[in-house]
Amino acid sequence: MNIDTLVESFYSKIDENEDLINEVMRFFLVEEEKSAEEPKPRSPSKERRDRALRFPLLVPSEQSVGQYTAEGSEDRATFELWMKKIAPQGNLEEKIASLQAFIDSPPKDMPIATTLSYLMFLQTFSYMIREFNASVAGFLWEPFLAAMFGGKSTQVHTKEGDIADVKLEYSILVALPGSDGLQRVSLKILSPTGSVGGSFVDLVNHFCVNPKQPMTYVVIRKMPGVDKGGEKIKEATMAFWEFSISQETFFTWIGPPKVSIQKETRPYTHPEDGAPDWGRKELATALEKSDFVPDGWYIIRVDKAPKKLAGTKPGSIVPGQTYEIQMRSTDTEPGKEGVSGSGNAAKIWGSDELYAQWYALWEEMAGNPEFWQRVRGPKALRTGPDDPIGSPLLDGPDFAELGALGYQKSAQFKIDSTYQKKKLETPMGTINILPSVLDEAFQQGAELIGPQLTEMFNALSALIDNVGRFFLIDCGDPQGAAETCDEKDSSMRQASGRDAIKDAAKLKEVVDLRIAPALKPDEE
Repeated sequence: MNIDTLVESFYSKIDENEDLINEVMRFFLVEEEKSAEEPKPRSPSKERRDRALRFPLLVPSEQSVGQYTAEGSEDRATFELWMKKIAPQGNLEEKIASLQAFIDSPPKDMPIATTLSYLMFLQTFSYMIREFNASVAGFLWEPFLAAMFGGKSTQVHTKEGDIADVKLEYSILVALPGSDGLQRVSLKILSPTGSVGGSFVDLVNHFCVNPKQPMTYVVIRKMPGVDKGGEKIKEATMAFWEFSISQETFFTWIGPPKVSIQKETRPYTHPEDGAPDWGRKELATALEKSDFVPDGWYIIRVDKAPKKLAGTKPGSIVPGQTYEIQMRSTDTEPGKEGVSGSGNAAKIWGSDELYAQWYALWEEMAGNPEFWQRVRGPKALRTGPDDPIGSPLLDGPDFAELGALGYQKSAQFKIDSTYQKKKLETPMGTINILPSVLDEAFQQGAELIGPQLTEMFNALSALIDNVGRFFLIDCGDPQGAAETCDEKDSSMRQASGRDAIKDAAKLKEVVDLRIAPALKPDEE
């Protein structure tokens, strides 16, 4: 897991995002300068060094722990060893819940091995999220997740032509009939309002090859927050959302219908004993969770009461008053009056008429894999070695002769955050990575594993840093030719050398006390 393999991994994705190269080189080689007036954000690197307990950094990459999983891969085995205690029999939702429970209050009787797994995850995960931009963090998160699930779980190399980022083994999930036992997952790290996007070509190709295998999307949204002292943090809470696109839910997510005229207004009388401090927003939220709003509809406006009572706040909901509630339908079948495709649907399926025809064909074929060949049309794009391209289907309807517009035009599908939240309502889980919260978690972790092991891990982490600094600051060989080395460099090199000696001594001391006595005679 060194810089060579990480840079090599980034170069393999240069066609997707050239900024990845710049980002990784900036991180390893360049110190960004800040003006005197610009406040310096709290550095994740410094956070790690200042904690009560810290570990050497494990940076997962597709070359080390993600893509290549041949037996004997020491990096993969080491990373799995660190991660395997995190809700070992749980799915992703259960692992997230378990991690947040550990942050909130780790059990006092938690074994040392389990404590180390949780702390290493939190150190690596928070470091990736806050040290790198979203593109790089997402790239590193792929092998991280694959290694966390272990077994046959792998990161998917970009050259495979698969829309999935990782394939997770179904040992802890329910395998679908006709599937290959692997769950295909696409990972996204986004802002609170970022859209989930992807290649329509790759998604259609996926269903041609694996018609019974849904594509699962795991979206991490970086939610802002305020830390102790009022410091604003962009990456405070990581909200995890999950949804699957299957043959049955395809039109729900990919180009859903947009309703233009189907609206309804209903009167609503607020109870005399109703909440007096509600505003129109609180009332709408409560009504949408009740039987007042039919399935598939949502409130677009709460009109004011016919008259304003003395002593009430502007905009407040008054007990006993009647309000006009305007509602709108969101899930209406394409082809019906007043229903058109959304903006993204038009790029994928074409006109409203074509959109309705493709929808009708999808319903008529009811999961028949040939539907996806019709979507591709006579020219299949970016197919992989396992793709059953077959002959063009010439006996279909006239509108499908050339395939879907979005396939031949290599369009990108888009699922905006508003629609996603409307369909899912709540995330599958959250992980709080506010600096002060993690500081407290590592403090409690240090108490759980005890002072000796805490000193050992801290000494090991510091030893790696100090040895690196000593040899990276080149002041020449004392017995060879003199090299240019200013006073600051020389002082730092000497200090790093002395600190490395102290770290090594502390490491040996704890190893002799805690590890050596546990060895059998023939293991010495």
